[in-house]
Amino acid sequence: MDNTFVICIHHLVDNSSALRTFSKMPPLSHGSREAAYDVNESDAVKWLLAQDAIKQWVFDFARASGRVVFDRESGQWHGRIPKPETGGRPSLDDARDDILSLMRAIGGAKRLRDWLPIFRENLGDTCPAQATIFKILLEHNQAGRVVRDNVTAPGKPTWCAAPVEESPS
Repeated sequence: MDNTFVICIHHLVDNSSALRTFSKMPPLSHGSREAAYDVNESDAVKWLLAQDAIKQWVFDFARASGRVVFDRESGQWHGRIPKPETGGRPSLDDARDDILSLMRAIGGAKRLRDWLPIFRENLGDTCPAQATIFKILLEHNQAGRVVRDNVTAPGKPTWCAAPVEESPS
């Protein structure tokens, strides 16, 4: 089953305002028996699209499915082609790569709570949850790509990207 469809159903079930609006639709035509069907001529569709709760539900669904994203630089929303294997949401592999790239670009050792705003600022809507970020950092640490320092401040570990080894030329 398409992940987008599942997201849509869960979002609709959670959105009682949209459900109430659907149930208030009066009897309306959805096409003509004399002419070929044209969605633009459907009174039912016109009524639905004129309802604020339905407009909000459509936008929320597009955002939740990852097909519409916010660009912090321009301050605008735009469409995005989803990655088929993830149903439009960024994959965990992408998040792993993005987090490591940011740590290498910014440099320095920081506590997790200090890295989180940096990840959120730079990754925007694609930023994973804090628990997922912690798991990603542990994976990078086990693979030797990230260094975790528990000695300097016990109980308050810092994290930094491990130095990238130069390959011999």
